[in-house]
Amino acid sequence: MTCPTESGGRKTMKKIMIVDDEILVRVGIKSIVDWGKYGYQVVGEAADGKEALSQIEKNPPDIVLTDLVMSPMDGFELIRQCKTRFPHIKFVVLSSYNDMDNVKRAMKLGAMDYVFKLRVTEKSLVSMLDEVSREMDREQPKKNEMSSRKDVPAIKQRLMQAMMDKSYLNQEDIFREAEQLQLKVSLKKPFLLFLIAIDDFELSVFDEVIQEVQLLKFSMANILEEVLGQSFVCDVYGIDGGSLVAVLRQDCEKDAVRDKMETAFRQVREYMKRYLNISVSGAASGALSSIAQIPETVRLLRAGLTQRIFRGRAFFFPPRGKAERSPTLRISYSGIASDMDRAVSKGGDELIRYLKRFFDAVGTLECAEENDIRECYFEMYSALSRCARTYGIDINKLSDEQGNRLHYVILKADTMTAVRNSFLAVARRLLDSLQSDKKPLMRQDILNAQKYVRNNLSRHLTVTGVAAMLNMNSSYFSHLFKKQTGKSFVDYVNEARIEKAKVLCATTDYRIYEIAAMVGIDSPNYFSELFKKITGKNPNDYRKR
Repeated sequence: MTCPTESGGRKTMKKIMIVDDEILVRVGIKSIVDWGKYGYQVVGEAADGKEALSQIEKNPPDIVLTDLVMSPMDGFELIRQCKTRFPHIKFVVLSSYNDMDNVKRAMKLGAMDYVFKLRVTEKSLVSMLDEVSREMDREQPKKNEMSSRKDVPAIKQRLMQAMMDKSYLNQEDIFREAEQLQLKVSLKKPFLLFLIAIDDFELSVFDEVIQEVQLLKFSMANILEEVLGQSFVCDVYGIDGGSLVAVLRQDCEKDAVRDKMETAFRQVREYMKRYLNISVSGAASGALSSIAQIPETVRLLRAGLTQRIFRGRAFFFPPRGKAERSPTLRISYSGIASDMDRAVSKGGDELIRYLKRFFDAVGTLECAEENDIRECYFEMYSALSRCARTYGIDINKLSDEQGNRLHYVILKADTMTAVRNSFLAVARRLLDSLQSDKKPLMRQDILNAQKYVRNNLSRHLTVTGVAAMLNMNSSYFSHLFKKQTGKSFVDYVNEARIEKAKVLCATTDYRIYEIAAMVGIDSPNYFSELFKKITGKNPNDYRKR
């Protein structure tokens, strides 16, 4: 949108936002100026920095008139965040007469000017806004020059991708493109790489936690340039996925470089969390002498970041040399639940020892990728859950010492040690739950077998048939049933049949052979023998007592 100027020309309508926690101030400023006449348009107002930032994200203004002392977000924090995320916005402070210390602080953060909000007039406010507007117009040719290069971040990304893929015909093509982009770091001299990656990027995109990826990476690049620029001459390139790579000029000794990089990463990570609400990990290289080293170096850095669960999400310098290829995890999960069940049956800390052996084995796979490791943990979690269910316990209701559920820890924990500790804590809770029951431990599948027998006494009941119903090997079921109940399956069935027969004898007029058939025994003679063996009396005598 454009409007006429006093000289007869036309200028672009500038968008204004007013931020103050006093509604009368906002209304007063809106009312004293015929905004459209002077080429301005008020597009929003807010009572504090948080509300303003929410509106800015949807409809960024050109100029913000802001108070400084507000809650929950003050004007200082609003200026600081916008300078990182929306660097084109200009700020003017709405000041009080006794507020000059705060005004100076705001000016250091990037505010361009200030007005006394209780004495401001149309003439003074418009004059000040025109000066800010002229400054913005003076900056526009630089922006137009960048626009003439189309999308500079996109061009830089393609340039880095070409270096990573070695898809250029010769290095001079890369150097020529870099000169046209007016990059700060010469690729003809020694340089270092500094890689930043969003933690759990694919999962965050899938869950729609991250939506505007390009906008997010633009904001990340601004933060990275600002922080690294305090210690290094650098250029920041976007690369595929949730990653950025900075090329740093090597200006100091190796140890000093490492210290500066580690300090910078801590600040980058803090800012990414504070301003963008994302967690990042990083890695840095030693000095490279040629762009031909970039592909292997980037692969080495990325390989290290796929092993974050071994170190924790942080910053690291990989060893020199070739990056080891990540091995494919080959772990057989069949029978793990049975192994755990046998460990529980042995009692004591046998289950804990079993799990420790498993984690010791996984700990040797330091070149395995993080996703593979977590998948391995989930398989073990599933096996432990199946084992617990056989005793009627839901593993999802057990938490570790920090009160976290095991599946959440597997998904989110930064280190393998954290997963191991959570696993062992939940396993101990499982054992405590089992041992707190004064009765002999009874598995759910054995309870189910007993219930099935009691409800089907008239049927032909066999070890093979009931074991198949429970998806068990008949030998294992027979062994487990006797261990759990203290008697064989056949003895249990016979006793259950005679218990029901005793009730029928005492409460009905059925004939003995009819009762025998009702409890699944075809031979009246065998029924009588079995009845006497178990009760000490034959059926007729029992009925007469």
